[in-house]
Amino acid sequence: KKTKNVVVIEEHMTSGGLGDEILRTMQNEGDYSFISLSIPDKFVRNYGSYSDHCEECGLTPQNLIERVTKEFSL
Repeated sequence: KKTKNVVVIEEHMTSGGLGDEILRTMQNEGDYSFISLSIPDKFVRNYGSYSDHCEECGLTPQNLIERVTKEFSL
């Protein structure tokens, strides 16, 4: 109850992931901002390294910083 911003970063699809569980748990907790940064609910068709997949799904460190900063107007 001390924070009003919740960020979940996970290497799992959005649907059925940790972000879904946290959002369900917090739905009656009052006023807060929530963002779940995870693998999109689509089939990732490219082949490559772990870094390539992170890039494809928007899970690079720089992208995560940009999305959190934008979402919470930091």
